Amino acid sequence: AASQGGNGTMPYGDLTYLLTKLVNERVLATDPRTNTSKINDVIIKPITKSQSGTEGAVYFSDDLVTFSSNNLATVGLNSTVFRLFGARITNLDTIGDQLEVLKPNSTERSLVDNQVLMGSHSNPLRGSMSVLFEVSGDPVLNVRDEFDLSVEMIDANLFAVLL
Repeated sequence: AASQGGNGTMPYGDLTYLLTKLVNERVLATDPRTNTSKINDVIIKPITKSQSGTEGAVYFSDDLVTFSSNNLATVGLNSTVFRLFGARITNLDTIGDQLEVLKPNSTERSLVDNQVLMGSHSNPLRGSMSVLFEVSGDPVLNVRDEFDLSVEMIDANLFAVLL
């Protein structure tokens, strides 16, 4: 490398360095206007708006889980239905300024650390889905319950170490 003018500090050339610098400055850096990561405006908002029509939200119209049976006469039931559907995640565009992606691990060279802080007091990260439970049996048994189940996280700190 030295005979070609290299100094040995960039074994993969300067392209990796330049791309990393570009991503860090334009995507992962903190936006001084909002004190949140630029990734919200550059990636999260456009993708979620195209998927759901709402910035920072994704909606899943398909069933996540469906169970139905009409063959439970031995336990006195004519039919049973259980569904998890209509899943929604909102405020995905609240990634804070503590975003780290592919940061080399300080103790193990083969690992990279990833960390993201999402949600705030005014815009908590929110996940929800609809649940349906329906049972019918002998002439007096007829139950149908449908409700929404939701979770809110004010400060969701997600951390992943990758090999």
